[in-house]
Amino acid sequence: MRTKFLGISLVWLVLFLPSCTKTSPSAQFVPDSKNFEIYLNQGIQSLHSGDFGMAIVHLQRAVAASPKSDQAHNFLGIAYFQQKNYQLSKIHFEKAIALQPSYAEAYNNLGSNYFVLQEFEKAKGMFKKAIEFSPKKASPYYSLGNLLLMMGQQEEGITYLAKGIELDPNFLEKNESLITKFSYQDYNDAEVNFTYAKIFASAGNADKTLIYLEKAEKSNFQSWNRILTEKEFEKVKDSPAIQNFIKRVLK
Repeated sequence: MRTKFLGISLVWLVLFLPSCTKTSPSAQFVPDSKNFEIYLNQGIQSLHSGDFGMAIVHLQRAVAASPKSDQAHNFLGIAYFQQKNYQLSKIHFEKAIALQPSYAEAYNNLGSNYFVLQEFEKAKGMFKKAIEFSPKKASPYYSLGNLLLMMGQQEEGITYLAKGIELDPNFLEKNESLITKFSYQDYNDAEVNFTYAKIFASAGNADKTLIYLEKAEKSNFQSWNRILTEKEFEKVKDSPAIQNFIKRVLK
C-alpha cells in the first residue's frame, strides 16, 4: 500500500517557514531494511510538523535502507526543497520518477522545483505529466493554473484553476504548510486573490468568493468595478454578503 499523498503546490508569494537546523545522520548509523517503514514514517511525520532538517535525517535513512523506494526519494526531495536546496531536491524527484515513471506526485513536485529555478516551460511540462497520470488530484491543476497566470496565459490558467477548485475547493486551506509561494514580476497577491474570487464566483460559491475578495482587499486590490463588469460574478451578485461587500468597496 502506498503512503498517503504528500506533495508541493505552487502559489504566488514568498513562503515563510520557521528556520530548521540541518542535521546529518550519525556516522554510526547502519542501514537496516527491516526498519525502512519506520524511517519513512518518521520522515513523513517530520515533514508534516515542519521539522525539515529532521525529515532529511529520517528520509536519508529510508533511502539508505531501500534505495529503490520511489516514495522515499520523493519525500526526501520535498524535505530538501523546503530547505531551499533545489539541486538536491531535483535529484531525488528525478530519481523517484525514474523508479516509478507514472508517479504523479513526483512530477508535480519536480514541476515546482523547475519553477523556482525559473525553468518555466519544463515546469509546465511536469505539471501536465502529473495531471496525465493523476487527473483526479487537485494539486497539479492549482500549480499549473497559477504558473500559466504568471506566464500571461490568463484564459488557460483560469481553466486549470477552475478544475482544481472543482476537485477540491478547500485545497489551499488544507495544505497551507506545503504550499510553495513565489513572487514574479507583476504577478501579485492582490490580482491572484481576485482571480480566485472570480473562479469561485463562476462556480456559484458565494462564501469562498467573499473570502478571496476580502483577501484581495487586504492585499490592496483597487479595480473593484470589475465585480460589476466581469460575467463570472453574475452567479453570486444576489448574495447579501457580496452585495454588502460591493457597497463598501465602491462607496
